[in-house]
Amino acid sequence: MIAKALISTLILATCSTASAASSTWKSEWVYYGKDGKLVYKEDKQGNRIPDFGGVGYNHGRTPPTVPVVLTLSPTPGDNHQRIQDALEKVAARPLQKNGFRGTLLLKKGRYEISKTILINKSGVVLRGEGDSEKGTVLFLTKKESSIGVQIRGGRPPREIKNSRVRIDNSYVPVGSKRLLLESVDGLKVGDLISVIRPGTEQWIHDLKMDQIPPRKDGGKITQWSAKKYTTRVERSIVKIQGHFIDLDHPVVMEISNRYGGGFVGKLDKDTRIRHCGLENLMLKSTFDPSVKSKYKNKEYFSDQNHGSTAVSVKSAADCWVRNITAKHFGYSAVSLGSGSKYISVLDSNFIEPVSVITGGRRYAFEINTQLCLVSGCWADQARHSFVSPPRASGPNVFTHCRATHVFSDIGPHQRWSMGYLYDCIQSPDGAINVGDRGSMGSGHGWAGVNHVFWNCQARGFRVQSPWVTGKNYVIACQGKKLPPYFSKDSPPAIWEDATKKPLEIESLYEAQQKEWLNHSTTQPAHDH
Repeated sequence: MIAKALISTLILATCSTASAASSTWKSEWVYYGKDGKLVYKEDKQGNRIPDFGGVGYNHGRTPPTVPVVLTLSPTPGDNHQRIQDALEKVAARPLQKNGFRGTLLLKKGRYEISKTILINKSGVVLRGEGDSEKGTVLFLTKKESSIGVQIRGGRPPREIKNSRVRIDNSYVPVGSKRLLLESVDGLKVGDLISVIRPGTEQWIHDLKMDQIPPRKDGGKITQWSAKKYTTRVERSIVKIQGHFIDLDHPVVMEISNRYGGGFVGKLDKDTRIRHCGLENLMLKSTFDPSVKSKYKNKEYFSDQNHGSTAVSVKSAADCWVRNITAKHFGYSAVSLGSGSKYISVLDSNFIEPVSVITGGRRYAFEINTQLCLVSGCWADQARHSFVSPPRASGPNVFTHCRATHVFSDIGPHQRWSMGYLYDCIQSPDGAINVGDRGSMGSGHGWAGVNHVFWNCQARGFRVQSPWVTGKNYVIACQGKKLPPYFSKDSPPAIWEDATKKPLEIESLYEAQQKEWLNHSTTQPAHDH
């Protein structure tokens, strides 16, 4: 196992070359203006690289160290109920003005748990005394697909009936935070809204996703259908002027009358839990070491009946996972599920996974929601180390992360995820891909749009832009340019080479985040 400090050092070295150089070059798409502020190039329609600042816990701020109010030590046998009861005691404490109730500290040692530990009340933090075998180890003994720890609240807000109003712009470009509405009646600053872009048959046809070629093995292919590709993203209103509203975060896919226009719907009460954290511990899964499989003539442990996901987050906001190591799980270290937002995953590891090496396994760090941050993480022996699933919409950020011994790739996996930044990512023996996956799987098709790869290193890059409604960007990345799997005549991605000089903006996320915080007085600190 590579020490976490060494991983951080390697990543920082990659993204710090410019500071030691006497000269740098500027990306034409994002650069510093004479006033020191970021300048964005727009295409003829006004599309630009989105602002990825303000994502993650408390809009990208460092999570606090919440005081310990209860302490446990390990005992022989199943510790599940002891930990769960202790968390309930913390949850029963009054909620402080800062949004926290307190921390349950698990002292060093091994805690066997027979099922999922659940954090389901706001303001509760679970902390260990180290994420190594010598620290605090939660050992999941369940011999079936299961989750180690889950942070889960109530349902996310839903669209209020009859609140929908049409967006009056004929075209809303990628990166825009302003919408013109037919009416602003009933809306006010601070409201949660859903920005809706309907899927249409014309869009599917122009994207050629009703023409996915057959699989060579004769397997089933599912052509895309318009109903499944209506996108809804959650935003807050920060300003209303006339019929214009300003959003807290940009749209990451164009909205056009050509493809059905768009709508805004007001959202109802938010019952997600908030201000929860999991930190400084190892999660480890049991497995049967007698079950093995071969992949490319090398043998691997491949038991399927054991822990799949170390940490799952659903229907939560302003929460974090920090300094955890997931060992021997089959699916992921951390999976951020739909209904969550403003989640930070920091300085965490996915190591020694146990599974077959095929579809639906080893998605080390997964963001299947919006406004989330994965930073300083390491994935070893993953298939998809830093990944977005179908129809996920950002802004979301993976930054200063590293993948080693990769079995597949980094990037959006399938079926149109939107608006992710991959910033200062290293994958020395793997590829970074986004493009038309055609008949892979059951018809993956276009994996994603408006994804930005900034100052990354990889064995190779296979990046295309789709036929319509967006681009993908490869800025200052080092690695071979690989041929596409399908759609070899599709529009090229936006490429800017990095072979001559270091880039002026080493980390796009850090530059955008700094600027976002400098203007945070105009942004809502929270939306509850």
